[in-house]
Amino acid sequence: MPTSMGLESWYRATELLGMLGESPEALGVAVLSERLELPKSTVARYLSVLGELGFVQQSPGDTRYRLGPTLYVLGRAVPLDTLVRDAAHPHLVALTERTGETSMMVIVSGTDGLCVEKIECTHAMRLTARVGERVPLHCGGSPRCLLAFLPDAEREAYLAHPLEARSSMTLTDPAALRAEAVETRAQGYVVSRGQLDEGMISIAAPIWDGRDAVIAAISIAGPEVRLTAERLPEAVDAVCDTAATISRAWRGKQWEVDSRQSMVGSR
Repeated sequence: MPTSMGLESWYRATELLGMLGESPEALGVAVLSERLELPKSTVARYLSVLGELGFVQQSPGDTRYRLGPTLYVLGRAVPLDTLVRDAAHPHLVALTERTGETSMMVIVSGTDGLCVEKIECTHAMRLTARVGERVPLHCGGSPRCLLAFLPDAEREAYLAHPLEARSSMTLTDPAALRAEAVETRAQGYVVSRGQLDEGMISIAAPIWDGRDAVIAAISIAGPEVRLTAERLPEAVDAVCDTAATISRAWRGKQWEVDSRQSMVGSR
């Protein structure tokens, strides 16, 4: 470890940022103190300075820390899902309130759809989604939506591999999935019935960035007894409206970050 006091402080701050970067979740002072083997007061002091510089940040109502926007501006080091999740969160809350069903956001992670945010409804009978849960891209609402909007070459590479059935209704035929992808892109949403859990329905729509690319998908999910044929059109409208709103919110955040990056580059 560097012996100079200034270099040691930089080393510790870098080590702290590395721990936050490697963690899938935000970390609190106590956890960081234990991992760094430093007093909590010292860790809190580092976090305070790093927070002022924008290297770390806290979500509203959360005392834990995660990487901040300055790292994204300087090196695009902030995970995309973190930024999109922040833009989406209040709208997912509103979507769950509007529909009464669990809502979630999923991104592509390798060959899986990765759940990065979820708002559970209050019904006793509900989908219990878990942040961090992975599902193959051909299963469920949001993953199948993401599969439909993948570049053609990536989708074909995925469909070239054996496809696992997660339930008796999971679609595993590549030709059928190609046809569904065409339909999903045309109508702008997907309705999934029992693909993961029989008796459950999921409705998903894509989140677009400002460069004509889909970066995530949101969905609601609930039992067929609530998401009936009569109620389905209203639920589809709610999901599509929310996806459009989140897309606009993300483009605004993306514009803000790109503007900061442009200012840094012009100095």
